Amino acid sequence: MALEEVEATNDIDESYEDNLQEEVEGNNDIVYVAENFEAKSRERKKLRVLSNEERMSIYHELLQKSVDGQLRKGATNEVASSNSVPIRTVQRI
Repeated sequence: MALEEVEATNDIDESYEDNLQEEVEGNNDIVYVAENFEAKSRERKKLRVLSNEERMSIYHELLQKSVDGQLRKGATNEVASSNSVPIRTVQRI
């Protein structure tokens, strides 16, 4: 009977080690994803330089969307998306 108990204990230990190894491997995947995310967040997009004509076009669009010198809500978002530039670029103009 003692031999069977020892074998059962060994089986439990082996299954525990297998589960532990799977958990460790799963955690490595999480660490890899986090490292990959951090690497991508450090990458910067290439700065797009607008020509004077593009700047004037954006400026005129903003003027058309203004009422009494005030832009309506969402106007900068609309102009930015229609010209494929970041919102911050439109705000600087």
